Amino acid sequence: MKKLIALIITSLVVSASHAQEQIIEPTQQAKPVNCWPLMYTLEGIKQQGLNVLWQAQNKDDQWQNNQVLFTGSQNNWVLIEMNDNTACVLGSGDSFILLDNAYNKKEEL
Repeated sequence: MKKLIALIITSLVVSASHAQEQIIEPTQQAKPVNCWPLMYTLEGIKQQGLNVLWQAQNKDDQWQNNQVLFTGSQNNWVLIEMNDNTACVLGSGDSFILLDNAYNKKEEL
């Protein structure tokens, strides 16, 4: 039994030392986004009754796009990145959580 335990401990130590030697190379991932003319996109957002909840401007690169999060009364949302001509939808959904509470549900914090 002692030999079995020693064998298990030895294999764990060897496995751990090999795990430390393993080098993981990062691989860039890409997510396709849908982009449309800015006015077309904003008109669609307006028709859905969405309002701006948050807006920020990216000043760290050559694009200097705005990111805007729109939300609606039905707990739906759309996040877009836009410039003067084009808007790209980064994500959308029908469930929005803010500070552990459903947004627009008037729940106590």
